[in-house]
Amino acid sequence: MQCWHGTPLKRLGLDVKASAYATSSLKGMYFSYLADSKRYDHFISPSEYASECFCSSFGIEPGKIIEQGYPRNDVLTNDVDNAEKLDAIRQSLGIEPGKKVILYAPTWRDNQYSKETGGFYFDNPLETEHFLSSFDDSYVFLFRGHYFSDSHKTQSRFVDVSTYNDVNDLYLISDALITDYSSVFFDYAILNRPIFFYMYDRAVYEKDVRGFYIDIDQDLPGPIFYDSHSLADALKSLKTVSHKPFNERFNPYEDGCSTDRVIEKILKG
Repeated sequence: MQCWHGTPLKRLGLDVKASAYATSSLKGMYFSYLADSKRYDHFISPSEYASECFCSSFGIEPGKIIEQGYPRNDVLTNDVDNAEKLDAIRQSLGIEPGKKVILYAPTWRDNQYSKETGGFYFDNPLETEHFLSSFDDSYVFLFRGHYFSDSHKTQSRFVDVSTYNDVNDLYLISDALITDYSSVFFDYAILNRPIFFYMYDRAVYEKDVRGFYIDIDQDLPGPIFYDSHSLADALKSLKTVSHKPFNERFNPYEDGCSTDRVIEKILKG
């Protein structure tokens, strides 16, 4: 059972054409994806769009796809107004009532690899006085690094939640999301809250690293920023948003009942 971890934005597996990888060749990547796909009996998908991406990137037959939404995302619908749970999450992170919570969740960079440590790294580009001085203490910033990456910088104003077990908890308590090329925004959009894309290195990432399945200038559920000053200005004036058209395309089954449908589909064979 392949549950996967999100709707694809970046090209995967057999669909990747660029080769700026530190630990694998394209040939090696293709072999790995094809070998994995042969082991799967079922592959869970949240949408027709995602199903097409999974079939092309893994070389998997459509009959193995269960397109009923992500069971793990049921909580984003069912617990969004669960005040007791939300208060408990905030308390566990030391967040005082009434604070605005901003979650920054960037992805890893395939081309940021340290030979000294033998691993990928990512230094938070928003951990600067220039950016943080724009906000008073009514704002709390959370940093959720990708599990592939280590940070060379120490966090100060940002609360490092990279090892927090359930990312959905962080979505539920956040008033807005900042990301880049991570697929986290597909899930966060279910909450109909502001999403900001900080793509300071877009030219390199788009051309040399992965490439995207969608048109990021047309299809993203939020504005793109290339400098931290304009991003800070946008964060200081959060507005109510609706991602209805986006969710109809990418999250059509996310109604809080995906778990029931997936289990029923499996049990019926």
